[in-house]
Formats: sequence, C-alpha cells, structure tokens
Amino acid sequence: PTPTTVASPSASAKPSPPAPGEISLKVKNGTLITGLAARAKTALVAYGFKVPGQPGNTNRKDYLKTVIRYGAGLEQSAKVVAEAIPGAELREVDIEGIELILGSDQLKVRQQKANSPPTAKPSVTPTTKTAMQNICKK
Repeated sequence: PTPTTVASPSASAKPSPPAPGEISLKVKNGTLITGLAARAKTALVAYGFKVPGQPGNTNRKDYLKTVIRYGAGLEQSAKVVAEAIPGAELREVDIEGIELILGSDQLKVRQQKANSPPTAKPSVTPTTKTAMQNICKK
C-alpha cells in the first residue's frame, strides 16, 4: 500500500489573530468633544495596543459613529481593535495601518480580559500582620 499525504492541522487552520501588543493604531477625534481622543488613547494603551504619537483631530467634527478604518491586509488586526471597542464600525479604506476615528456615540474601550481566570480567591491567613505590626524590632 502507498502512504497517503495528510495535511497537517496547522496548514488548514486559520492564522490566529494578533495580540493587542502587536497592533499599532492612530487615534483621531471626529467630534467637538475636547479630550476624547486622549482619553481613548489612554484606554487603548491600557488594553495593550500600541498608540504612538499624539492623538489628533479629523477635519470633520460631525462623525456620529466610531469607525475603525484599516488598510488592505489588516482585517484581522482591525477585528481585534473592534473587540476592544464594541459597536465600532469596521471599514477597509485606502490607508496604511489602522486608524480609530471617534464619533459622538462615544463608545468605551473594554477592559482587557485576563488570559486565565484566577484559580483561587486570596485568603487572609491567621499569620497576617498589619504594617504597624511588621515594623522591625530592635
């Protein structure tokens, strides 16, 4: 009997989406709300994304919806950004990279989920000491 070639599981599996730390994006305010882009940048960095440079403003100030614009080939990365900002609209456009344009819907950035749930709740043991009790004795 002749051996048959079997495709390896990794060859047929879709590539896993990139981690937030591998994604760089620009943040722009598309509203008249002062400081919106700066607050979004802080939340996105806390989530793990790379947001180089200062957030800016768009020429238009009448965006009603928050939009994640992305260039060709960046759909997977844009979807990861969309997971962090539920309700944002995804749009492939002719740009390089990924750009978040904040709209007056003011969507919030989610808190990043922990990779693994805590295994046990911390407990207080009978040997726990307060800071005052822990002072070195002479």
